[in-house]
Amino acid sequence: MNWKEDLPKIAEALGADMALMNGKIITLDEEGTIAQAVAVKYGMIAKVGSDAEISRLVRNGTEVIDLQGRAVTPGLISTHDHFLDYGLNARFGIDLWYPKVKSIQDIVKAVEMKVKEVPKGEWIIGYGWDENLLEEERPPNRWDLDPVSPENPVYLGRVYQMVSVNSLALKIAGVTRDTPDPQYGRIYRDERGEPTGVFLTILPSADPFLGVMPKFSTRQKEEAIIKACSDYNAEGFTAVVDPGVGATDPDDIVAYQRVASRGELTVRVYALYGFVRSVEEAKEAVRKVAVFGDDMFRIGGVKLSLDGGVVPKTAMFYEPYAGEPQNRGRSKWRKEDLIEAVSILHDEGFQCCIHAIGDEAIDWAIDAFEEAMKRNPRPDPRHQVIHIYYPTAEAIERVRRLGLMANVQSVFIHFEGDTYIKNLGEGRGERVKPLKTMIRKGIPVGNSQDYPSGPISASLGLWAAMTRRTRSGRILCPEEGLTVEEALRTYTTWASRHLFMEDRVGSIEVGKYADMTVWNEDPYTIPEDRLKELKAYMTIINGKIVYRT
Repeated sequence: MNWKEDLPKIAEALGADMALMNGKIITLDEEGTIAQAVAVKYGMIAKVGSDAEISRLVRNGTEVIDLQGRAVTPGLISTHDHFLDYGLNARFGIDLWYPKVKSIQDIVKAVEMKVKEVPKGEWIIGYGWDENLLEEERPPNRWDLDPVSPENPVYLGRVYQMVSVNSLALKIAGVTRDTPDPQYGRIYRDERGEPTGVFLTILPSADPFLGVMPKFSTRQKEEAIIKACSDYNAEGFTAVVDPGVGATDPDDIVAYQRVASRGELTVRVYALYGFVRSVEEAKEAVRKVAVFGDDMFRIGGVKLSLDGGVVPKTAMFYEPYAGEPQNRGRSKWRKEDLIEAVSILHDEGFQCCIHAIGDEAIDWAIDAFEEAMKRNPRPDPRHQVIHIYYPTAEAIERVRRLGLMANVQSVFIHFEGDTYIKNLGEGRGERVKPLKTMIRKGIPVGNSQDYPSGPISASLGLWAAMTRRTRSGRILCPEEGLTVEEALRTYTTWASRHLFMEDRVGSIEVGKYADMTVWNEDPYTIPEDRLKELKAYMTIINGKIVYRT
């Protein structure tokens, strides 16, 4: 059956299952068509048109939704969010993201409340703090945490590459003043050499607590996935790429499959197996897992991480950080090993997705992709540069030529942009994420929040992609700001290409899945400064309402 040709005929003969009427349907098709109404049949878009056209498909059994003028877009797609991790923290941990916490005292209060909810001895876990957003402009340390948690070990993850713990956690992990700094990390110490409870953890091997904290059960992960679905649906999301699934805990995949088999997965999940951190792990990956799944849960790629971040000054650049002439960041790989690992994964049909932030790291990632594609020119692998903060003009052209995906997080411009300038210097620091340039080159730019590095609200990401305004009010390279339509496409039309699903999702067109978001206000007419306040009114996936205000 040709759904695009036959579905309208079926809907005319049998009636639509659902009809959204009296609205503004922002289809985001190739022409940017705006319609009044849309009809759904068998979970797919059956017709898009005027109220009069869609009303002819209404029967006694049709669910008719009066939009009352509200705008509808394709369901949002996040191309990089640690979805399962979000659910685990939301269900069992503490959300430490700004503005929920604005100070270390707020963090302490949150820990104190959690301690009252759990038995003595149970680990208290939370994620999302960022010292740059705290009033004290420093990480929380063990002396902050100890008074409210004398009998519970506490582990609080920063948005990226750092953790803070209390004294009991240090004791359980056996960390003392005599413990040497790990290869890919640092133990922060006071003037007497005593650990402060703050750790730099560029790689998991630098985190001494991962081996002593209890692991979540498969059932807890299932609960977490359901919680994540609920919260992301409330933000208008209908699909997400979850990077880093299954390599550390294979039951990540089991949990996803169980939730999907029960019909409780209300967000499409395209998972990246990982992290893969060595050639041996690449070989292990192809032995353990293959590209498989369906349009609700699928493993399609593998996640690798090449460098660090600009805020902790670990992203790899050709030029040093401002005021630190010996520090250009560092790679987690030898280049020849990276190329070999990517080639192994490429040969097995995986989409390879590499975290690369600094300009040199981005070039290394592109070099690895190009070499793998040269050795084995399989069609349309759509390998992906994740984050792609500071690509050179030549790198952008190579991304276009090789058909690579650019995976960005525009929300970081707002929350971290001032620190980029501080750490990299004027001029250089503000040239972060050249979104307009990449889009003009025809590169499919996908947007995301990268929880826990950013909050899950896409409205903030849309606003940041357009305004490029930092927390201090500075606008970084305004010429790289997007129109509202372009910003929406980074979460829909172009994002769908990252999942190899552009023929099924990403726009409101006949024959595609009926994944749609109804908004409380029109994203095309809401004042720009209020775009970040835009809220989902209703979210629909496969023609079923999964969230309603």
